[in-house]
Amino acid sequence: MIVLGVTVEGLANLLPLEKRAPLDQALIDLRDAVLKLVEELAPADRVKKRIQGLLGQLNNVRATDRLQPLVDNGHLAVSCLDAWKELRNKAVHPNSSKLEGLDHEQLQALIDLINRVCVCMYQITFALIGYQGAYSNYAAKRFPVEAYPLAVLSE
Repeated sequence: MIVLGVTVEGLANLLPLEKRAPLDQALIDLRDAVLKLVEELAPADRVKKRIQGLLGQLNNVRATDRLQPLVDNGHLAVSCLDAWKELRNKAVHPNSSKLEGLDHEQLQALIDLINRVCVCMYQITFALIGYQGAYSNYAAKRFPVEAYPLAVLSE
């Protein structure tokens, strides 16, 4: 499960970034103001470095933010993105790691989740290489052959 989660994140990091939104610039301005305040307060060096490290995370673009444009333009199914988030959370913050403790329904739900994450990985790869055409949708029952990119619903 962890390997799938990390693979999706790695693929997401290959996607080009869109222009920064005004909200992103507001975060940058806030971070800079807090860093300036930290300098003025002059805490112990280890505390200062820790604060700088935490605030430095604001520079990182989350995989979810890189993947959302694919959902918006019909290149990634939202159900597959949601499955990746759920699987990643299960792997990073597990309640139990014992598969033998799962009943049939729980095991099937986990397999379905893994299949949706695999399709997430495939759809990101398709977007990266510019693929258009048929694919087996392992996220759906009976694995139907569907068209990629996905149909985008107009509002």
